[in-house]
Amino acid sequence: MDDKSPQTVMTERALRAALSVAAAHGLEVESTQLIHFGCNVTIRLHPFDIVARVSGRAGGFSSHPAARQREMDVSRHLAAAGAPIIAPSSMIAAGPHEEDGVIVSFWDYVAKHDRPLKKIHALDPLHACHEALADYPGELPFLHGYADARRLFLRFWREDVLKIDEVHEILQRITQMDEALAKMRENLPSPPVPIHGDAHFSNTICTIDGGDGSTASYLWIDWEDVCCGPVEWDYACMMVDLENRPWHNFSAIRALKKAIRDKVDQSRLNLLINARELQVDIWAACP
Repeated sequence: MDDKSPQTVMTERALRAALSVAAAHGLEVESTQLIHFGCNVTIRLHPFDIVARVSGRAGGFSSHPAARQREMDVSRHLAAAGAPIIAPSSMIAAGPHEEDGVIVSFWDYVAKHDRPLKKIHALDPLHACHEALADYPGELPFLHGYADARRLFLRFWREDVLKIDEVHEILQRITQMDEALAKMRENLPSPPVPIHGDAHFSNTICTIDGGDGSTASYLWIDWEDVCCGPVEWDYACMMVDLENRPWHNFSAIRALKKAIRDKVDQSRLNLLINARELQVDIWAACP
């Protein structure tokens, strides 16, 4: 009897896929190290400064090839502009590669800082990414992460595989939110701008700056939900992330509200906070 946990099965599958793609591109991996298990599985490939990122549960949401290719194109654009991100690997064809039903991409390895900074310190790097994205020449979908979660929920609903009591409540919220977002888009004072699209703090890495290791800063990662929209969407993602953390960091929430006060339309931000909360509830509801 195979009594492996779903996490173990997914990790082993991700490892096999990453090693298969690496070998096919001539990379002789000596050993591996699991860095993170979540919506994606990230694995360091020794002795190289390369991380393989393999779609896990995220494969049901935004990890289809078009989203992953968009992520790679945007990341290359940002890296060329010197934006604070982790760049696609230049030691191997970075991808995205499809292998055994998952998607594999390769990125530079960056060591994490032992003592993370305050969350508010991730804001300036995000602004730097916004500035570098301003002249991105490719097309970006509108609020991709919300739209893709909505699409997935409706698909599961039609297939009658959702096992929660709140299905009809979420359906009603989706209908109301679709109307509100359509109205918001019609009334935007300027065209939508390129944004991260999933700007929660787990999509940052605190890293050491400089050779002496005396300073640290945040890098933004995981651009698979990159999209266009009001800049308030990225702030909404940050706000909801802070509010949903177990310790409910009131000081970080106050600092963020103060920092963005003059950068946002408050009614638009409130609407997009509601949209992000709905997206999070959809994630939780989907199998």
